[in-house]
Amino acid sequence: MLTSMGFLSWYHRLVHSEKRPPTVEATRSAAERGDPQAQFGLGLKFSTANDSPSDLDQAAYWYRKAAGSSIQE
Repeated sequence: MLTSMGFLSWYHRLVHSEKRPPTVEATRSAAERGDPQAQFGLGLKFSTANDSPSDLDQAAYWYRKAAGSSIQE
């Protein structure tokens, strides 16, 4: 019935909405504004980089920022 009425694609989008993860640029922007979850996410990205060499200095920097932000809240 849904197919014959042309609602299948609408239903599929409603039920199977796929949210794309934020880009690194968007995460960095949020982290620089003080978002501790974004800061932790950047730390995780830099410490476990799969597509490039890890940058442990950057990872430590963002983990520290995240820890400091969460303490202040």
